[in-house]
Amino acid sequence: MGRSTGTRRVVLLSVSAVVAAGISGCAMNGFGAGTIGSSDGVATDRAAFTINYHITNYHPSTGVGSGVLSGVYVDSRAAGGPVRLKFDGLTGGLGPCTDQARALGLPASVCAIVGADEQCFAGTGRYVSLDSANPGSGQVGVVGCDNGRAGAPSTDTLSVNVISGPYSGYSNGPKPVVGNLTTK
Repeated sequence: MGRSTGTRRVVLLSVSAVVAAGISGCAMNGFGAGTIGSSDGVATDRAAFTINYHITNYHPSTGVGSGVLSGVYVDSRAAGGPVRLKFDGLTGGLGPCTDQARALGLPASVCAIVGADEQCFAGTGRYVSLDSANPGSGQVGVVGCDNGRAGAPSTDTLSVNVISGPYSGYSNGPKPVVGNLTTK
């Protein structure tokens, strides 16, 4: 099932990820499970996920590292048809906010914009389709934010943006998580 793509959308998604990382406290590790609202916009429809994000081989001079991105994401009610994918490796994990600010030529003080309670992970990785009607693989961008308050109502958020492959053009989030995301 094809999805419309375009340079404008890919550039917008890439810029959104960089801006989010550039003003967020980016974490080196993140994991969790739960649901977020489906991309179809119907309040009762949910997309389910499990995610494990871990940066290894981190390079402070560039603010980017590689590592682990694993888990599953399923949005059965997506507007363009079901999206079922398995995260299959991190190709561009973004590191701590201060390193990102330096890499972007920004002062470290930009990191104070985000409250101390919130930490985010952001990066790009590979995915493999789990749907035999849409076989193949591609690149996906993920941004997850942990509100940092155990027992408080969740303000954790997750965003999934598919850059290439069978689900190219799919975008969902950032949306509040029902479940939990934890970052370190």
